[in-house]
This record gives sequence, C-alpha cells and structure tokens, in this order.
Amino acid sequence: LSTLNSQLSTLSDVEEPLVKVLLEMDKLSDEARNDAHIVRARSAVFLKDWKLAEEEYTWLSRNTQSEYASEGLYKLAEIEYLQGNLDQAEKKIFEILVNIAYEYWSVKSYILLGDIYADKGNTFFTAKKVLRCPARVLCLCAWS
Repeated sequence: LSTLNSQLSTLSDVEEPLVKVLLEMDKLSDEARNDAHIVRARSAVFLKDWKLAEEEYTWLSRNTQSEYASEGLYKLAEIEYLQGNLDQAEKKIFEILVNIAYEYWSVKSYILLGDIYADKGNTFFTAKKVLRCPARVLCLCAWS
C-alpha cells in the first residue's frame, strides 16, 4: 500500500506541471480548463491537501455550469466534514441542496447530512428521517 501511495504521489508530481501548463494556455477550451481543475482537485483530495482541494473545488463551483460545479459544492462540504468541522459541513450541505443541479450529488449530500447528524450525536430517528429524502429523490427520478 505504501508503494501505491508513493507511486500516486509521484504521479501527482508529474500531473501537476502538466495541469499548470494547460491552465496557462491562452486558447484552452472551457471544457479542457474544467478538466484540468477537476484533475487537480481530485488529486489534492487523495493527497489530503485540503487547502488546494478547497481552492480548486471553489473555482469549479463558481466558474462552471457542468456537473463539476455540483461535485465542487458537494466536495467542499465533504472536506469540512473530513476535517471535523461538522457545523460548517452542515451549513454547506444546506447551501448545496438549494443550488445543486445533479441528482447524484444531491443524494450524496443527503447521505453526508445523515453522517453529520449521526456524528453530532443526534438520534437515529433524525438521521433516518434525513435519509428518506434521497430515497424519494431516487424514486422520483426512476418514475420520470
């Protein structure tokens, strides 16, 4: 496992200069720019570079209209959660649920909210109630 982590860290060392060169190009398409930012963001999460991950996901959530924006919003809440900032994570989840455009990220947000409530010591009933929301979303999507 440590060899795999070492190889992935090395991959990130190769990946980062390529992303940087791409992002400095004048005539880079929006799609390619978004792809470069998502690669950087996902690598940062894997390497637990929370600062860079937050910067990249914030950029994506503000500058794209694609699924990357929804992923960015969700990941910002998840990063807060992973760092133990439960109140901030909960606040971001509620912002997400108003703005998110993709069902996948909406459902993941409800599940994360259930985890937050459980970690805060809320009753099983509260967490279960929250988790009914994604089930309804999934059912509605299946029937539409």
